[in-house]
Amino acid sequence: MSVEQLAGQAEVAVSTINRIESGKMGAKLATLKTIMDVLKVPDDRREVIRSLARHATTAAWWQPYTGDGVLPDWFELYVDLEEEASDLAIFDPQYVNGLVQTENYAREMYRIGRRDDPDDTIERLVAVRMERQRRLVDGGMSLRLIMDESVLGKQFGGRDVMRAQLQRLLDLADLRRVEMQLLPTEGQPGIIGGFHMLDFPDPNDPPVVYIEHEAGAWYLEKPPQIHAYARAYDRLRAAALSPQASVAHVAQLVKEL
Repeated sequence: MSVEQLAGQAEVAVSTINRIESGKMGAKLATLKTIMDVLKVPDDRREVIRSLARHATTAAWWQPYTGDGVLPDWFELYVDLEEEASDLAIFDPQYVNGLVQTENYAREMYRIGRRDDPDDTIERLVAVRMERQRRLVDGGMSLRLIMDESVLGKQFGGRDVMRAQLQRLLDLADLRRVEMQLLPTEGQPGIIGGFHMLDFPDPNDPPVVYIEHEAGAWYLEKPPQIHAYARAYDRLRAAALSPQASVAHVAQLVKEL
């Protein structure tokens, strides 16, 4: 397809296409979506291309952690999306979620889960996790977090590590932009597996659902998929303890430790 044909079908100026291709102008996400629709770009490539557009002229903070096994390609994309997101809704049925972990808790988790990795790699993984928390604490993002109640009983490190981790949850729950709920083990609403839902400040940037699996991750962005997971998250919120009751439960566990 020629530049003229693409511009005509995408209803943008030929000069716009030329300037984007030559690197003289960035591609707005709305324009990029139209171009990808015309060119029939496969779904599994679209989020990668959007990621490139977001950071075409700036170096991302996580780039030093790529290429050496610390950040695989599929997770690098997630970190990029998380950095851009204005609202994040997470359901984590297995562990205290990484976005709210203390440094020592994260270190102990990695030591158990990645026994073959050298200490230097473990420390770099922890550094990435702590840097990701920066935007949550500094005010760049709102978080709704639902965790299975059972995750608080999975101990990583000694009592001091667990007490500090539980206190960390209480401290973050005090932030106006953070809502934390615990899902009682006996109150499961039939949701299979954890997931993240990311919303972005640009209305032309569609929401994304992120689902991690053993060999990588899925990125879902079609409206029916987003709608299905939004409904699932609503069911989880309804089945979970209220934010106030969840905080009280964690506070009691801190006292017991």
